[in-house]
Amino acid sequence: MTTVADEIELSVQARQAVLYVVTAEEERALAILAEVATRVGRTLYAWTQTRGLGPARGARWDVRLADPLVALEHVATTEERGIYALLDFHPFLASHTATRKLKDTARALAGSGKTV
Repeated sequence: MTTVADEIELSVQARQAVLYVVTAEEERALAILAEVATRVGRTLYAWTQTRGLGPARGARWDVRLADPLVALEHVATTEERGIYALLDFHPFLASHTATRKLKDTARALAGSGKTV
């Protein structure tokens, strides 16, 4: 039987740059993403508008990356091959600028080994 983690892992291994996960169970989703990150040998990072970006299970988040456009630029340009969970990012998709930046980031991530 295929699990959610298996499906996400398959997408990550297929180098899909952007995955969109809708859930009310944020902690469970992060646990699944952490499992996938471990399986594929990557670090799981998380982003929130209030904390910025940092290791999902770590305490050292960079608040300078709290702006969604700045965070996406960082993901696009960093050398770190990771999985980046953008928590509560959906309201920003109402902004044409944020939507365009996400598309630009997806294009930049093609074949990079990074997944948002």
